[in-house]
Amino acid sequence: MCGRFSQAKELKEILKRFHAELAEEIVVKPRYNIPPSQPALVVYLDDDGRRKLRLMKWDLGGSWTHKSNGSPVNNLRAETVLGRGFFNKLLQKTRCLVPVDGYNEWKDKAPYRFVLKDDDQMGLGGVYNTKMRPDGQPEYYFAVITTDANEVAKKIHHRQPVIIPKTKETLWLNRSARQYNYVDCLAPSPAADMSYYAVSPLLNSTKNDTPELIEPLREVAS
Repeated sequence: MCGRFSQAKELKEILKRFHAELAEEIVVKPRYNIPPSQPALVVYLDDDGRRKLRLMKWDLGGSWTHKSNGSPVNNLRAETVLGRGFFNKLLQKTRCLVPVDGYNEWKDKAPYRFVLKDDDQMGLGGVYNTKMRPDGQPEYYFAVITTDANEVAKKIHHRQPVIIPKTKETLWLNRSARQYNYVDCLAPSPAADMSYYAVSPLLNSTKNDTPELIEPLREVAS
């Protein structure tokens, strides 16, 4: 799964790392505790093949059922998107990258943070959808794709988000790529590239969004 993630870098750093430009003018601040249903920054290709960065809601939910009360769809199993139907169509045409500097999972109600050892930002594999509002303006929604956990991630959870290798990010975003070209991207990331550590239980509340939530948990001396 992917329970929470952070986008703690400055906007200019995210744009530089993912070679993207803003799809529209936005004002965002670093986020340390992004839960499902909230907006997050997402990288995708526009109709001219340019990398764009915009805020999208983390929940496909009603965007594909055409109902405002659709069940939340925050994470999609790789096995599901590789099948038939609506989600496979999204995989074929609207793949995206979710730029994060770490993601969180829980074990015995304790939160842990996963990061890449050699890169302070990673692109999670996702898909997005657009829904038109009654006023004719588009709304954007996305979900993170998950896969089997690697040897490091499985110590906390049996699933992990898909992490697109930096060398394959262009391929992943390419709308013309065939499924057999990018299917390997859905495999678990190399365990040797990842590390994890316990973080503050303050992360459990979505009301908390401060830098200490991404720092290693330190026991308080008695």
